[in-house]
Amino acid sequence: MQRRVAAGAGISCLTASGAVRGRFYRPDWTHGQSHFNKGQVQMHGAQAHWFFKPVKSDPKPIREPETNNLYGKQRLWNAIPSNAVIFGAKHKEYGWPHRKPPPTGLRRSWEYFPHWFDKYFPDVPCRLVVDSVLNNETMTPRFRFPPHVSRREITNYLQNVHGFENIDGVETRNYTGLRYKNEIGTIKQLEDYKEAEVRLDSPVIVELKTVKETSDVGDGKLKVGDDP
Repeated sequence: MQRRVAAGAGISCLTASGAVRGRFYRPDWTHGQSHFNKGQVQMHGAQAHWFFKPVKSDPKPIREPETNNLYGKQRLWNAIPSNAVIFGAKHKEYGWPHRKPPPTGLRRSWEYFPHWFDKYFPDVPCRLVVDSVLNNETMTPRFRFPPHVSRREITNYLQNVHGFENIDGVETRNYTGLRYKNEIGTIKQLEDYKEAEVRLDSPVIVELKTVKETSDVGDGKLKVGDDP
């Protein structure tokens, strides 16, 4: 008995079973090389899907240093400092050649006076967030420090400089400086900062007492009964 073939389908459309594939052929789920028998599993070393381990991709390459391709006054023709730059730095820091610089071992130790002074008298700005304590009794005042200051350094700073003896812990968050436009439309950005929330064992408050029958500056509009 002969089997009819669909119109437009050639002999190549016939499968081994004699079925017609048709125009849009989609193989059955049992077709394909993902279904091995026992011998093929031993031959190819196949494993079950739960033994599959994804291969870790290579890390990203080290970023190449940026090149100054600017033109004009900002272009760097030779970034290597000349003797004049090196001698100028020596003269500014040590008074060379009129004064002899200290030995290298001393300059690299904490006993060198500039390093010693920075260690015990750090030039770190510490700003109190007034809204966190102004007329508000709280146990978590907030301070703002530079981003490079750690939590241990913040604790030491508040204890040794400002006399905080009741600190239970410090939590920090880094913030990006606010961007704004100046009068001529140039985009500027404030410095980044780290906000530290200091947990104390007793509440603190900064009271701002107001004088009776006074208020903040209003909207400047005249009211009924006011003299112009």
